[in-house]
Amino acid sequence: PTPFQRLPRGRVRRRAAPPARPYARDTEQERPLETAYRFGIEEEYFLADARTRGTPRRRALEGFHAAAGAHLPRAERELLQSQVEGSTPPSADFAEARAVLGGLRAGLAGIAREHRLLVFAAGTHPTARWSRQSHTAKDRYETLTRELRLVGRRSVVCGMHVHVEVPRPEGRVDLMNRLMPFTPLLLALSAASPFWQGQETGLAGYRLCVFGEMPRSGLPDLFDGAADYERFVRVMTGAGAIPDASFLWWVVRPSLKYPTLELRVADSCTSLDHTLAVAALWRCLVRLADRRPDL
Repeated sequence: PTPFQRLPRGRVRRRAAPPARPYARDTEQERPLETAYRFGIEEEYFLADARTRGTPRRRALEGFHAAAGAHLPRAERELLQSQVEGSTPPSADFAEARAVLGGLRAGLAGIAREHRLLVFAAGTHPTARWSRQSHTAKDRYETLTRELRLVGRRSVVCGMHVHVEVPRPEGRVDLMNRLMPFTPLLLALSAASPFWQGQETGLAGYRLCVFGEMPRSGLPDLFDGAADYERFVRVMTGAGAIPDASFLWWVVRPSLKYPTLELRVADSCTSLDHTLAVAALWRCLVRLADRRPDL
């Protein structure tokens, strides 16, 4: 399952995290304060052969993904077979997010050991060669690799994405414009990709150098509000350039599925503490900018 889908509803108990439920397109005034600006985190992880530290063999990867799919419902496959993603449900409680991600990391590591693999979080794989990667057999990923060719095959990177619910979803484009100057700071705080193809790059964060080869990546265009953004998406889809807005891979974007503003600039952080710190800062920035339109 993907984040924020088919999650149970329930009552909110005092001093406890509210039960996860899908993001709703309602106003902040209609909701309890503790459920405003809820967030969700998606982390991408690499898989490595436990002996060589390089790209695992296909049989080991197939066994790992089958076991992870059977035992960890919040884990799912990514573009490469040597990747896996974990996500949290919508929440207003960082202690809950820590428990979910910590459990996912531990669960994935345990399954990996059974298949003589390692799981780790980083923006780039230190030793894996892009030419040895196999892509996941999924329509979206097969379309990407077919259309992007070498650029898609070279994308051996892992990121961390943070969704923050916005009370007025129509205001997300304005928030994107105003929060864009903070993306370099958030990238620097998350930087965890100093190696590429077995070489030290001299940079703390090399991931965006690789991902920057992808079209429609980097900083988003400046839009004059939601209507201007929607017109841009209509033109792009009408021209056949993209199937939908989820193929806009900017460092920050309005989510297509949820009423959230999605941060995408961050590396996958090796430390869970760093993941939560970056997510908390992004949530605070969204909340501040939304409540202070004069900033």
